[in-house]
Amino acid sequence: DWLAPESLVRLSEVALYSEDSGAIYADHYEWTERRSGELVFRGVKKPPEALSRQWLLEEGPALAPRMFRVGLLIKLNGWSTSVPQGGRLYEDIELLARLALEETIRYLPLPLYHRRIRSGSMTRMHERLYKPWSRSMSAEIRNDIRNGDPRSL
Repeated sequence: DWLAPESLVRLSEVALYSEDSGAIYADHYEWTERRSGELVFRGVKKPPEALSRQWLLEEGPALAPRMFRVGLLIKLNGWSTSVPQGGRLYEDIELLARLALEETIRYLPLPLYHRRIRSGSMTRMHERLYKPWSRSMSAEIRNDIRNGDPRSL
């Protein structure tokens, strides 16, 4: 995967003018890598303009690029390592799902990232784990909310 040349400038501009944003995300170009290494362009992927915790956990979308406000990451104690797979799979979805509870997540409707789909990627190799992980995360977030855990905001 790789960033488009103007990615950091565009994301930074949005961050500077929307201090209430916990995170910013944008569209991405999608490529499929053939066994030969050749890349085949598949188009621009546009996520929804508004993200809900439920949609994030059910769909497990590829949201890239993303930019997080550092202060918020500190407040949330960063990515969780107590979730299934020790926070090594779907950590971005887990964090965005926590953010979506109360923080503003801004959408920038520009393709600023190139995502390469490979059959041997971590995501592809562990696809079967997503649904159990998603159910577990939904239950954990519900418990955190009931218990007033600050990691759930």
